Amino acid sequence: METKDMIRDLRRRTGLTQKNFSGRYGIPMRTYQCWESGESTPPEYVIRLLGRAVDEDFGPKDAKPVDQVGEV
Repeated sequence: METKDMIRDLRRRTGLTQKNFSGRYGIPMRTYQCWESGESTPPEYVIRLLGRAVDEDFGPKDAKPVDQVGEV
């Protein structure tokens, strides 16, 4: 999966618009639009942090954090 698709999927899981998603996570709107369109790519650590934040903010309360999935 391409980075732009991962970014878009994270946002879609939240149900937020691009504007609301970028505002919630402190990302300039134009920067976020460039990421989602594939014009530019965020650093890998930003994708991981956004994934954790979305899991924490919008995931089911009984779900394990991303880093612990598959660990015992």
